[in-house]
Amino acid sequence: MQTPESEPKNTTQLILLDFINTLLLDNNRNLTHQSSLLDCEFSKTRINHVLVYHGSFNPPHIGHLSFLQDAFNNTGRDMPFVCAVIMPAADSYLSDHKFKDLDNALVLPSSVRAGLWATDARLPSWAAVLDPTTSRRTAPEFLAKIKIFGDSLGYRIKYWMLWDADWFGRLDQQSTGVDSVVDNLVFYAYETGLDGRRNEPPWQTWGVNKRPWEMVSSDKLTAVKRFQKPWINARTRAIRGHVRVVCALGQARHAISSTEIRRLSTRHAGDELQRCSRLREMGLSWDLLQCDQTWMTWHGTERQKGKEQMDGSQPGHVCEFTDTGPT
Repeated sequence: MQTPESEPKNTTQLILLDFINTLLLDNNRNLTHQSSLLDCEFSKTRINHVLVYHGSFNPPHIGHLSFLQDAFNNTGRDMPFVCAVIMPAADSYLSDHKFKDLDNALVLPSSVRAGLWATDARLPSWAAVLDPTTSRRTAPEFLAKIKIFGDSLGYRIKYWMLWDADWFGRLDQQSTGVDSVVDNLVFYAYETGLDGRRNEPPWQTWGVNKRPWEMVSSDKLTAVKRFQKPWINARTRAIRGHVRVVCALGQARHAISSTEIRRLSTRHAGDELQRCSRLREMGLSWDLLQCDQTWMTWHGTERQKGKEQMDGSQPGHVCEFTDTGPT
């Protein structure tokens, strides 16, 4: 737990934590797999920062988890996070925006993506999963109720949205549905892209003061600066908030992508797919994913397409892994 001082859980802390978990249980009542916050220390002597992690997670993997953990633990001693809320993007975002022009695009239902997060044994005790598409309340209502109730007990709560380079480059075009509730942003800066090449330094494309960002990149420090290019709320067009930057730590795990998992999975038949140790390590709740009808239907179609492209004359290539990657 990233806290400058550890306070024993008093009555009001337990009341707030119980309220949050009850709200989660009520909001996620349509989910097969529930999620609760087990280790969360609120304080009345400082602001309680909560990280909101919104993404496609199609499917979720160890790179997503490592990304969340690094951001949670490395934003600076002056700004400790007490917990994180993970929110899969709506199905419509994946089908209408991300995979609109793809044939046989995989769109796992948000309830499935939430369940894969919630049931993985590696999920930290300070993180909980919310599927706003199956909730009784919208995501903004859910987050607002926690902030209002916490304030009534004497706890100041602020929400920070966690974004990576892909999301941050389109700040004025994206809406996560909780823009009106989130106070500020945490941006996680990668040093290298998936192709192994160094990404263009952010100050070259964002029009910001160069020196603070150079210091962050070279010294592996966290930027505690008001952002020169303000965050534009995608829904209201309001200019607000500030951004804190965390430099990448777990580069190898962050290089994993949902696209790569989908691609590698099509190299395996059903039984091989379930037994592939590397894919089991990469994916969250891999066994549960293999039981999902949407996933298996997509996988079977992709396998058939691959066989037709090979004219049926060559057996499917079985993916093997070395220390340097898949072969």
